[in-house]
Amino acid sequence: MAKKDSKFVAQLSRENKQIKIDRARRIGEACSDAQMKLVMDIKSRIRSKQNRLDEMTDLSADNQSTTTNLISKNFDADAFVLEINNLKVDIAGLEVELEVAEETSSEWFNTAD
Repeated sequence: MAKKDSKFVAQLSRENKQIKIDRARRIGEACSDAQMKLVMDIKSRIRSKQNRLDEMTDLSADNQSTTTNLISKNFDADAFVLEINNLKVDIAGLEVELEVAEETSSEWFNTAD
């Protein structure tokens, strides 16, 4: 019966091609995970900004705190519209960033082909 090499010996005697394949696989998986995390982070930032915008623009009579703030004598119309505008600009920029991140994900990490 032939003696089987230990795992350690097998690892030491692997061929260069297999070493490169294994290394490429590990690096590829790490990059794919990082790309997916980037996409998820951007989506989360968009949701957060959208939620803040929704809160600011909920001016219904049922929303007592917002309505009270609007009718307050200290209401700053300039600050209100500036914050809405800034949130919309932020969301638009993040949507472009998300589009690019998703395209990059498809281009570099899609294995369906």
